[in-house]
Order: sequence, then C-alpha cells, then structure tokens
Amino acid sequence: MELRPALLPPEVDEAQVAQLAQIATEVVNRMDAGLDYSELIERFNALAARPYAAGDFDGAAGSMSMDEFARQALTPEPPYLPNISREEYLELIRRVMNGEGEYVFWLALLRLNLSCPPLSDYIFYDDLTPKQILEKALAYKPIAL
Repeated sequence: MELRPALLPPEVDEAQVAQLAQIATEVVNRMDAGLDYSELIERFNALAARPYAAGDFDGAAGSMSMDEFARQALTPEPPYLPNISREEYLELIRRVMNGEGEYVFWLALLRLNLSCPPLSDYIFYDDLTPKQILEKALAYKPIAL
C-alpha cells in the first residue's frame, strides 16, 4: 500500500545526514578510546537542533548505523493526524514490524496518534498480527487516577 504524503517523514538534506553521521562516528570512536567527546556532541546537537547525550550515541552504535542515527536526528517529530484510516494504521504497523523504511518515524507517529503506551510491546514483544495490534491499541484505556 502506498502511503499518502501526510504519513511520510519530510525529506532530509543528505549532505547534513553525512555530516552528522561523521560526527556521530567520531563521538563513538572517542568514547571507545576514552577520549573527550563533549565538544563533538555539542556540535552534533547544534546541527540536529535536538539534545542528545553520550548514552544516545552509545545506544545507537549498538543498534543502528550512524547514518540511520543522523537521519533520525534530522527528522522532525511526526504530527498528530486525526484522520488516519484503519488501513493506513495497519500498513504503518506492518512496516514497523518489518523494520521497513522510516520505521522509527512511523512508530512515533503511531504512538502519538493511537495514544497507547504499550504499543511497542504489542509490536515487538507480543506475537500478534497487525490487526490484533491495532485492535488492542484502539481498545486501550488509560487508568484513571
């Protein structure tokens, strides 16, 4: 299924992605070598316009390429969209489950629009189909305190 433009992440500048990926790689290399990396993180954060800490770089190094990390840093947070159809939700869930394309952006979009804190557990840890995940997410009711 093709997603409509509102469900797609905005384009990012590939030159900026490359620049941030290089800085992130340097941060991780300095961390591994026990060298100071604080100035590099400050430079990365200034270019990404988001606050990242050393643990973010360390965690990214163990789970994705620095190119992916840089791309995520440059991708704005997804919007709230009140008109996402069931079919679109199912396609987004399927893509996140398969780790396709901009799955991190789509997971954030799902979290925001479905307002279901255990959504990631349903997707990554429970053995559910996309339809079952959507049904559980739509049925989720927060506990009133």
